[in-house]
Amino acid sequence: DGKCKTVQEYYDFEKEKQLQENRESKGDLVWDELREGVSVESAPEQMIARAKEDATKMYTNFAELSGMDVNELLENFGMDEDGLDEVANDTVIDVMVAKSIAAIEGITMDDTFYRQALMEDLGVEETDENLGTVEELETEYKNSIGSRPKDDMLVKRVKNFVGEHATE
Repeated sequence: DGKCKTVQEYYDFEKEKQLQENRESKGDLVWDELREGVSVESAPEQMIARAKEDATKMYTNFAELSGMDVNELLENFGMDEDGLDEVANDTVIDVMVAKSIAAIEGITMDDTFYRQALMEDLGVEETDENLGTVEELETEYKNSIGSRPKDDMLVKRVKNFVGEHATE
């Protein structure tokens, strides 16, 4: 990378970079383990229907950006139409589990975290001139990613929490 003058410096740099990546992905890894042990007896039909609409919208938008139709995109991901149902079901389970953990642990989501999480998911940088208000970020999120940004950001917040509080 041009910054390291010795092999040892490069080794130390790469080691620190890997440790940082591991710390950042710890919440996702712990969440995946946690989710493997969770079974949901039932979920509200309306919640599942909304999640399916969101998954369809998200994959359709991504397909358009990629210059293909949604079926081609799904095929590239090794999925078919049923894959959207699975994505929707996983989303609903994530929200239900996150809300349960948040209630038990007293986890809240302040405005700063919410705004930063929206910006991260939308790929918006603090330096962007067209940054917008939280309401504008929510609208953009709803138009491109999903209809429940507060639920989605709560899932992100709880993932961070479980990663921070997981023991080795």
